[in-house]
Amino acid sequence: MPKFYESTRKEIQVIDDEVSTIAQDINSLSSAVATVDNEVSTLTDNLQIVDNEISTIDNQLSTVLQDIDSLSSAIQTIDNEVSVLDNKVEGLSTAIQRKPASKDWWSIVQAVMTITGTSTAKTLPDVTIPGSGGNRLPAGVTIQGAIAMVKFRKIENTNATNTNALSHAQHIQVRDDTPGSWHNALTLPDGILAIATAAVEGGDLWIGNIDLSSTGYIDAADTYEFQIDEARAEQANLKLWDIQTGIRVHFT
Repeated sequence: MPKFYESTRKEIQVIDDEVSTIAQDINSLSSAVATVDNEVSTLTDNLQIVDNEISTIDNQLSTVLQDIDSLSSAIQTIDNEVSVLDNKVEGLSTAIQRKPASKDWWSIVQAVMTITGTSTAKTLPDVTIPGSGGNRLPAGVTIQGAIAMVKFRKIENTNATNTNALSHAQHIQVRDDTPGSWHNALTLPDGILAIATAAVEGGDLWIGNIDLSSTGYIDAADTYEFQIDEARAEQANLKLWDIQTGIRVHFT
């Protein structure tokens, strides 16, 4: 074979080998491209899933925001109702504070007071309205009225031969301990405390019918003195046992 043909054949063989190699590379590249296509398809599917999930989250977030708006409106409504209720409570509190009330203060107990057949003033226990402490007159109140009270456990006629009673009209009187002037708190009519000879009867509670606040007799925390002016019995003697005096103050 001529040398020229031998050389040409070899070159053709080299070209065939290179073409075969290129074909193999193309096949490998096609496989790689197919793999990439599959992965891209999978990624696209995953992206669609993510997109769907994001859309779901958006919808849920929108619902939550709507719920928050509704809750905010409800809270505002509650705030308005609470404000209205606060105003009502404040008005009720003011009304309660202004509602008339009363409070009593009492003296210590005096064991006995003897009323003889001779007119003379008889001292009764003092009453103190404190300016401090739990039993004080409440701060900031306005006094609307004040009355005096006297109570005793029993009455005794020590006269062994005659019935007895108070002789002529007398008065329970009150004054502050400055001392101020005496003021009538209750009139005791002639003949009151009528009792049989040498008898003992149950006591009583006398409640004054004269307002001692209207003229400033009782107008603040203070100590107030009590007496019966011109105390006199028809016979010797009348005894009042376990006596207490009291003051009732009405205020708003």
